[in-house]
Amino acid sequence: IQSTTSGPSLLGVANAASGPVSGAVSCVELVSLYGIGIGPQSPLPGQVQNGVYTSSLGGYQVLFDGTPAPLLYVGPTQINTIVPSAVYLHDFTHVQIVTPTGTIDGPTLALLPAVPDIFQNSATGLAAALNQDGSVNSLQNPAKPGSIVTIFTTGGETAYEWSDGTVVPINAPVWTNLPVSVLLGLTSLEVLYAGDAPGIVAGVMQINFRLPDSLPQLNTFQVTLQIAGTTGGQGLIAVAN
Repeated sequence: IQSTTSGPSLLGVANAASGPVSGAVSCVELVSLYGIGIGPQSPLPGQVQNGVYTSSLGGYQVLFDGTPAPLLYVGPTQINTIVPSAVYLHDFTHVQIVTPTGTIDGPTLALLPAVPDIFQNSATGLAAALNQDGSVNSLQNPAKPGSIVTIFTTGGETAYEWSDGTVVPINAPVWTNLPVSVLLGLTSLEVLYAGDAPGIVAGVMQINFRLPDSLPQLNTFQVTLQIAGTTGGQGLIAVAN
């Protein structure tokens, strides 16, 4: 979406887990808005008050069908936010950015049950994954065959036990109500847990899955995520052989 006059312009919306710009989102998905002059020149991180991210930062807000969304970050060319649960069961949602000098009109996006993507570790080039002992998965610290690996995703979480922007309590994660598969080639791996990520904002899904006991002699394997029948998001996992 681009204006024909000078001034701020919202150019695209993407899944915050390194997803491509898309015309579709899902409820409680973490998304990144990209544009020119859409936020303050000095970036502002999200603020948590009473366990919930606020929906206003420095006079800026993001609205989905008029509902203010939790803000995780606002900057001049990027805003990270969460699609609010109020748009659940809508077919489409209209995005606007409220600024101290006026409102930037954005696109109308399709709403789907899931548009998942896997968070990536930019330092390693692998998925943002944890080994069974809780350490970060990397080529120097690979997972063992048969062990449990944890990945993180957004765009598929529809557990609405929490208010928008809530940081999920450590002792109270909730399973998603959508079917979740982790695929290694054509093989569906055992998923032991798929739901809220404790200690992280609601909308980020944690998936624990078990690697096969026997794997080919490779250092990394690419897993593909499937949620609610929608395939989206791939990530490399380092494995010891």
